Amino acid sequence: MKKAKLIHVCRCNVTLAITFCPILSIGLLLGQQSPTTNNKRSASAPKGSTPATPNPGTNANPTLSTAFDETLNWLPDSALSNLDTDTGEVPSSTKAAALIAATLGKCSGTPEKTSVCQPISGDPDTPNDPPKPPWRSTAIEPTNKDFYCIINIVRWSVGDAKPNATPPDSSKKATVASSKWYVYNPGKGWSSQDFTSNYRLMGAKRAWLLYVHLNVPAHGQHAFYKIDVTGKTPIVLQDLLGLANYAYGGAAGKPTIGWGGGFVDIGSVPSDITIFGFSEYEEKALASNTFQKLGDPQTLDNEGKYRFDFSIGVPIKQISQLKFDTTANTVTSQKVDKQNIFGLVDFFPVPVDVKNAGLYRFPHVVAGLKLNSQPLHNILLAAGFGPAFANFYAGILWVRQDKPGTLTPGQTATAAQLAADMQHKYQPQFAFGINLTVRGVTNAAKKASK
Repeated sequence: MKKAKLIHVCRCNVTLAITFCPILSIGLLLGQQSPTTNNKRSASAPKGSTPATPNPGTNANPTLSTAFDETLNWLPDSALSNLDTDTGEVPSSTKAAALIAATLGKCSGTPEKTSVCQPISGDPDTPNDPPKPPWRSTAIEPTNKDFYCIINIVRWSVGDAKPNATPPDSSKKATVASSKWYVYNPGKGWSSQDFTSNYRLMGAKRAWLLYVHLNVPAHGQHAFYKIDVTGKTPIVLQDLLGLANYAYGGAAGKPTIGWGGGFVDIGSVPSDITIFGFSEYEEKALASNTFQKLGDPQTLDNEGKYRFDFSIGVPIKQISQLKFDTTANTVTSQKVDKQNIFGLVDFFPVPVDVKNAGLYRFPHVVAGLKLNSQPLHNILLAAGFGPAFANFYAGILWVRQDKPGTLTPGQTATAAQLAADMQHKYQPQFAFGINLTVRGVTNAAKKASK
């Protein structure tokens, strides 16, 4: 529907088609890939994952689905210092890095013969050759700036945590007390707040999933995680469509602690990634619906940075033009001041997270046309600076000025003679105004209408 609307806009106005549509096409090639091509990707399982089986809560028509289906592995005491086992939290990104190194770092690629790589159904004191599930066949790269690890810490209530309690006692059956999510990235721009609450991946095509379960009961030793990756419209295309709208409309003994996870081939960018966690009573529990949800599904926004975006310009300085007319067959002129909004394209010297840009650290190029029936009569080229939501622009506005070539004010002439003598020239003017994001204006309008 949105694609059809964009095509309609480009067809209906030749000047908009000449100006904005090629910019969008070039920008999509230089920036994020368009999901219209990624959505054609096969739903077959990528390397490092297994095909997902149907389960409750799945998104409708996901672009790509993968799943981890395994018995949890032992988490050694040395790794517990990186967790707050009472609250089920990871205190910091530094602790998260150590936790990743102690688990995925040891058991991915070429797994070590150690207890951390052994299923909790085995003996941790006498480890055998570790299993090699396909989702841990790829070694991690924890120092790579493009490395993302999605972490889920599940804390079970202390109930039936006896390893030999089979079948579990329903009167003491443990339930999920908390399920907390984190996104780890080693980059300098990824803050502690991003780690704990910014559920985003910046246009990643691959990621890792790590889940740690505390106080694991007997019926929770087998975990099933399903990942749905759904392609979506790039945010800059949404902004262009929005711009078009403005132009046209408890256990006895020590609790068991286990972990699991591995590599996820995301493929579709930009996309929304939704992760569902389940604990199975038995290996084929989903077939009989005997499962325990591990909290609510978690959705992550996977969209990177762009070098361009679309916005709305509101001039502070009015546009001045001279208007020529004939009164009593005499040429007359008068000054006319106009003020209209502009459709703008913002070009950034470095890629910008247009969803959460904050303060633009560098001035950027702003170019655009007036949103009316004759957009090429006013052409703007300026520099933008200031906060992302409402920054300022200052530059040059070329205004098309229709002037007589030989006739002057006061001379006698008919309307036909004046029209034949008119010449079209562009006159530069200083332009200053406010640059508003399309998303911000649209959201403010929605709130005002409520």
